Amino acid sequence: MAKVEYGTEDPTSYVTYNGKEMVAVMIQKSKDGNLVEVAKKAKETLKEAKPLFPEGSSYNIIVDNSEKVSESIKNVASSGIQAVIITIIVLFLYS
Repeated sequence: MAKVEYGTEDPTSYVTYNGKEMVAVMIQKSKDGNLVEVAKKAKETLKEAKPLFPEGSSYNIIVDNSEKVSESIKNVASSGIQAVIITIIVLFLYS
């Protein structure tokens, strides 16, 4: 799933968040992957790994596009239900 390498090479980039140095991890789904499922699994893995983090460290999810996708799916489902209800009302009115 991932290739992780440890080494002594000098860092080539620095990441800060709220003025503090941090380690940035970006998780991307494959082109045939399910974004919502990948995000769910990544969050579960982070929770499981939290006890392994150095003392005093924490993690923050800064960007989570799966929330937008989930909300869009809910909106589509809601719109579909509304369309069915309106169709039934129109059919009864003009029958």
